[in-house]
Amino acid sequence: MKPELSPTKKSRMYLCLLPVFGIIPSLLNLRNDRTSKELKDTSQVAVLLFLTWLISYATLGSTGQSGEGIQVSLELFKVTLSSTYFVTTIYLMYRLYKGKPLSLPWQKSRKHRDLD
Repeated sequence: MKPELSPTKKSRMYLCLLPVFGIIPSLLNLRNDRTSKELKDTSQVAVLLFLTWLISYATLGSTGQSGEGIQVSLELFKVTLSSTYFVTTIYLMYRLYKGKPLSLPWQKSRKHRDLD
């Protein structure tokens, strides 16, 4: 059975999973050598999610203005993308609350390959 995380460590993990603002503690945790493995894993997930959202959002924002219909569609897609990012971080916080491991789908496959 997996040992329970300390309240301090768990609160730091929640802080890393905050949408948008969690990038700062996540980067600090990844830079610190004394950070635990669980906290580093959570920080990696938070940074990957943030960078995916930021690059996607910036790419959609840099498109030229072709017409009002296309502009409305892009704005709707950007709102959907941002909502998905927020819901994903809330879901990861829920998994942390339940004590389940936090990982993204492409990270799971990499971990399974490392075990082989």
